[in-house]
Amino acid sequence: MAWRWLPWLLGACTGLALLLLQSAMQSGKVPRNVQPEVRFQAMPTFVLKHNSKAGGTFSRTLLKAVFKFNPSKKALWKIIDDDNALFPNDKKKNFVAVLMRNPCAWNVAWANECPTKAWDFGRPTFAANPLGPMGYLERHTTDTELRNWMLNARSPEGLGVISFYLWQSMVCPKCWGWHRKVKEGLNPKEGEHCNSSHRAQQDMAVMNPQSLAHCWIFQETLMEDMRVCLTAFEASHPAAADSVRWDLFEKAAANQSGEALFFERDWSVARWAAPSLQYRRHKPCEEHFRDPAMRQIVRQSDAHLFEKFGYSDCCAPSSREIW
Repeated sequence: MAWRWLPWLLGACTGLALLLLQSAMQSGKVPRNVQPEVRFQAMPTFVLKHNSKAGGTFSRTLLKAVFKFNPSKKALWKIIDDDNALFPNDKKKNFVAVLMRNPCAWNVAWANECPTKAWDFGRPTFAANPLGPMGYLERHTTDTELRNWMLNARSPEGLGVISFYLWQSMVCPKCWGWHRKVKEGLNPKEGEHCNSSHRAQQDMAVMNPQSLAHCWIFQETLMEDMRVCLTAFEASHPAAADSVRWDLFEKAAANQSGEALFFERDWSVARWAAPSLQYRRHKPCEEHFRDPAMRQIVRQSDAHLFEKFGYSDCCAPSSREIW
């Protein structure tokens, strides 16, 4: 009756995963980007919040490849995509991981790959889009173009578009899409506070990343952080143990971009999303932010993102010390 041993084996796997995670964190080998000792009473789903241009397409392809088939038919993982908000209830029964990126590098990616996005929200901005519509991978922006784009994409009060984007998609999700609803002639039940950049700045100032997710995945260290998050997910409930094909994950990690493993058999745009191919989509972050005046634009408009997420400067990796 081998099935009698199944609960014990699952418990042992969960305990081992937890011990390995705790030991690594205590020894300082693993950055504190994951909440310690996450536990669920029922089997959770691994939920990834896809934030635009922070490694989401690559991460989606990776998770699709490494998560095993679940015979219970319960979804082992799902994506909250770029067009949807992350709500507090999502964290109650799911293991939530969120993608994050250095604010300066994030501005570079948006300006080059989706420059109109900052105006698609319908919110008031400092000025119009100076770049106009640009095709995906059409060309790199110049320093002057990037500077003008970042300045114009701010709110009249100076709030950066990346801060606004994260505010409405996670910090105050009831305001998600509020400006578009108003523009379309709808009457959203949420009040005028959704139209207040001052309110958004206040919310970002007191925002605690620990309350939004169980684990943060930084684009600069994506594979390392994804490994930590998936390990913590497997330790969060006995039924979640042994959910990941670690052999395939480690092959992808060793291959850095994992292109050969995933992108040939997935949708074509995913190939361009590989981290190793960023140079084709835009210039390196450091090339744009050699001028202190350029760095100051982002340090002022997205100030709380540097403070809350361990970024010491433009283009630098995060300390990842969330917990």
